[in-house]
Amino acid sequence: MEILIIEDDQRLASIIKRGLEENQFATAVACDGEKGLKLALSNDYSLIISDIILPGINGLELCRKIRASKPHIPLLMHTALGTTDDKVKPVHFPTPSVQKCTVIQSVNFKFIS
Repeated sequence: MEILIIEDDQRLASIIKRGLEENQFATAVACDGEKGLKLALSNDYSLIISDIILPGINGLELCRKIRASKPHIPLLMHTALGTTDDKVKPVHFPTPSVQKCTVIQSVNFKFIS
C-alpha cells in the first residue's frame, strides 16, 4: 500500500510521512498541487492525503481533477481552515445520497517522536 502525501509545509509532510512509514506504509510526497496531480495521475496510490491550501493547484481543485480520472482512489483532505463550511463546501460527492458532508469533523493523528 502506497500513500501519496500532498503538503507544502515540509515539517508537517515529514511528520505524516514518518508516522505512516513507522506503520509499514510506503509513501511519496509532493510539495504543491501541480506536482501532486502529476504523481496522482501517473501512479496507482491506495490513498491520497492532501492539504486544501496548496501553492499551484489548491487541494479542492486537485481533488476534482483526481476524481475525474481516478474516482476509485480515496482522498483524505486536511486543513487549518477554521469552519466546517470552509472544509467541506466545495467537494462534489458522486453518490446522490451524500449531501453536505460533516461526517468527519476532525481527524487526530498522534505520532510519538
